Amino acid sequence: MIIKSESQYIKVLLQGEKLAEIIEIGLIKLPEATTRHKVSKQIKYLLNISKKSNPELSSQLIYLILNTMIKTLPQILHNRENCFQFLQLFKSLILTNSKEMLTKTGINFDKLGQEVLSSITGLVPFEKNRNSKDNILNGLLEIEYALLKKFPKMLRDYTFKKKLITEIGDNCLFKIQNAGDTESTPTPTNPLSNF
Repeated sequence: MIIKSESQYIKVLLQGEKLAEIIEIGLIKLPEATTRHKVSKQIKYLLNISKKSNPELSSQLIYLILNTMIKTLPQILHNRENCFQFLQLFKSLILTNSKEMLTKTGINFDKLGQEVLSSITGLVPFEKNRNSKDNILNGLLEIEYALLKKFPKMLRDYTFKKKLITEIGDNCLFKIQNAGDTESTPTPTNPLSNF
């Protein structure tokens, strides 16, 4: 499909099926990181245009993009190589939009924060040394941070706060096993599949 104008592209994005395709192919399946980065930049650019020209349309577009990304997130948990741009865009959408704009989408961000935390705790360690980088763990931690920054009331939930401190503060920092130790490696859980 050839898209000739930004408004035509926004209309295409507003069709859920096309948006899911764009996100899945453009941010996950394309093998080149530079191309995935360009797709991410284009989505951000179009969101900025829609904010200026039609805030109501922008709210709808943010909802569709975030909702599609939430549904696609479980795929990312099994795609370490191509997850960076997807997770960075996800974080950016939360940080660069106002709390009011995000609330208008109707997405339950408290539930999303709990699900992201559960995904973090279910990850199998990947980093073997200082030179290896776990893009999934880093990306999910950044998304959790973005959610807590925008919606700090999540920390009022004692159970969530305790899990956050225990899992991230204790388990992620001090109890990570050797990534090569496959005998004690737990099977990753995927709570986002229930979202």
